[in-house]
Amino acid sequence: MDLTPTGLGTVIVPGVNSYRSTAHRHLNLVSCGGQAAIPVLHAIAQRCTPTYIEVVSTGASASAGRATRLNLDQYIATTSAAIRTFTAAPDAKVMVNLSPARPAPPFRVAMTVLADGIRPAPVRTSIAAAAQAVRAYAPGYAVTSLAVTPGRISVVVEVTALGGRLPRHTGSVHIINAAAVLLAEQSAVTSR
Repeated sequence: MDLTPTGLGTVIVPGVNSYRSTAHRHLNLVSCGGQAAIPVLHAIAQRCTPTYIEVVSTGASASAGRATRLNLDQYIATTSAAIRTFTAAPDAKVMVNLSPARPAPPFRVAMTVLADGIRPAPVRTSIAAAAQAVRAYAPGYAVTSLAVTPGRISVVVEVTALGGRLPRHTGSVHIINAAAVLLAEQSAVTSR
């Protein structure tokens, strides 16, 4: 199971395509930003046809180690490719901000989706269901802002690490680790 943005292996996002995980030996979890954004973006894409998606991930500088900093280009490429795959959007732009703020901010992912024919109520319902599914394995996941207007959907999610093992601001680590644990548990059940 690959928790790095190498782009190798079968891309898996729990709640979206975790059913595929048992059929493959090399799993790729995209990136922390991908794990936070793709469930919501996939839910939106079930209700409308996105023409452009922009994702801005902001994490605490203290939660980004040397390997993360060295691989930001790969993170951006892998995450945007996965977003295009799971949403069928022709254009996806991914950006990353590392914040040196004190106290360290939570991991935050802001998404903007441009699409025609947006129906607000079904979009809101789908986003709420996607967030609830993610919270089932990553309880620190929350939608903190949602605006649906004609032609545009803006969503912000925050991930806070819970449980005491990780500092609260390391939601990026929490969500990808939680996805890996969930997939490992599912694999253990099916291999019995």
